[in-house]
Amino acid sequence: MAFTGFCTLLALKARISLAAPLAALLVTTVASGTQSNVFKAQSVSIGNAAPFAVLAGSSVTNTNLTRVIGDLGVSPGSTVTGFPPGTINGTTHAGDSTAANAKADVVTAYNNLTAMTPDATLPAELGNTTRTPGVYDSTTGNFQINGTLTLDAQANPDAIFVFKAATLTAAMSSTITLTGGAQANNLYWVISDSATLDTFTTFRGNLIAANAINVNSRANPIGRLFTLNNAITITGVTSQPPTLIQLPDDRPTTTTVTSNNNTARSGEPVTFTATVQQTSGTLTPQGNVAFKDGNTVIGTDFFRSTTQPATFTTSTLSAGQHRITAVYLGGTTFDGEQPIHWAPSTSPTINQTVSPGTV
Repeated sequence: MAFTGFCTLLALKARISLAAPLAALLVTTVASGTQSNVFKAQSVSIGNAAPFAVLAGSSVTNTNLTRVIGDLGVSPGSTVTGFPPGTINGTTHAGDSTAANAKADVVTAYNNLTAMTPDATLPAELGNTTRTPGVYDSTTGNFQINGTLTLDAQANPDAIFVFKAATLTAAMSSTITLTGGAQANNLYWVISDSATLDTFTTFRGNLIAANAINVNSRANPIGRLFTLNNAITITGVTSQPPTLIQLPDDRPTTTTVTSNNNTARSGEPVTFTATVQQTSGTLTPQGNVAFKDGNTVIGTDFFRSTTQPATFTTSTLSAGQHRITAVYLGGTTFDGEQPIHWAPSTSPTINQTVSPGTV
């Protein structure tokens, strides 16, 4: 993001200023049940491969200006070419034991993901669609993204998305957008042949291809690129900004929730207040918060600061016990002109008691 320039910065700030009403509408739509997907994929570990932004089977080849933020490795091969002019903000492991251990964990993850039973089979074109958590196959054996693919975690930061196909093509200027607490770390692309990320695409997730991955000029993968048996080829540019491959950089947060009326009587208003905090530093996270009763979203609000927390008031809770959580859905704030991205987090549960009777 540091390379995007002043115009992009202004556009991003404008989008953030609109985040509250848009995200609130999104979560309300989820709560109303307009799109459901009850399948819940199990989490998959990539183990020792987690620090690698790029890990290839045979070689990594780069041309012109590129930047890799994270480790870069090759195993069982050992060929790395084109750095410089490419730069690596991390450690290079060309055929060493660190790369071998990471590759072993990638192979295990690939096999576990491949073995998952699909929740649904989708048309090849994923662009301009919204998908909820689950495991997806392609009707044609291939996936492509033309336009924007939106992945909605439905206020569950632990939600897993898995897309399985023979090939993957992210077309020029295509985008993957994460919403509802979705995280790039929880998104997996399992490709039995090869994948191409075209010019200017903004791609997210862990991409594991059995064969080659091609990253074209000024693509921006945010996640990890792994090949089991073949090369990763990165095409840079002759002027800034470079082709940028980066690990997810969302800063961790913690969320808490309190109730102003516990125990409440049936029909009495109860206000829940959520506070979001950074785990280090002084910059304050901002963004939408979803309030949940069990697994059901019952309201949303925008968290601005500890003096302007997110709140939700309701007088419609039924008599009995309610397990209330607040889920911060992630967001962006600015440290000067540098955008800082915040990871979602879920509060500890509070048990809200509502006794029978009316006021």
